Amino acid sequence: EGRIKILDFGLALRQAAQSSGPSPSSPASGGLAGTLPYMAPEQVEGRLPDARTDVFAFGVILFELASGRRPFHGDTLEAQVQATLQGSPSWPDHLPDSLVSVLRRCLARDPIHRYASALELHQALERSQREAAGVPELPSVAVLPFRDLSEAQDTGHVCEGMAEEVLLALSRAPGL
Repeated sequence: EGRIKILDFGLALRQAAQSSGPSPSSPASGGLAGTLPYMAPEQVEGRLPDARTDVFAFGVILFELASGRRPFHGDTLEAQVQATLQGSPSWPDHLPDSLVSVLRRCLARDPIHRYASALELHQALERSQREAAGVPELPSVAVLPFRDLSEAQDTGHVCEGMAEEVLLALSRAPGL
């Protein structure tokens, strides 16, 4: 039907959320949970997954969507495991450098080098998209409201006016 369906995300459950102990397919019980070509190295090795495990799987899918092939490929179970644990993707020439940078971090073997959360990954993808489109990232400044510290608490209007004046002055600054 022309739709993409992602079926086995969310396997990176926190240990605390597992109320009944390991399931028959969890790494702690010696089984594997997931689809091998999309499994992170720590999953393949039987270590406990976390959110960065899903970041790896997302990276595999994104690589596949961008290039038409998987980053790690093996014709047999053993070859697939070896490719995941030791192989290196060959990066397509047509991908923007900013996207390759995001993919490299998603597909890092060591989870500590991956994005820590989906939010962090989302922000990186947005930056990559802006860079690929040639939109420069402009510096920004937030002006927080001033607090009325007077004894009578009757100068709130002055505080609001000061914040607006600062915003107006900053809006005239080039490059902001």
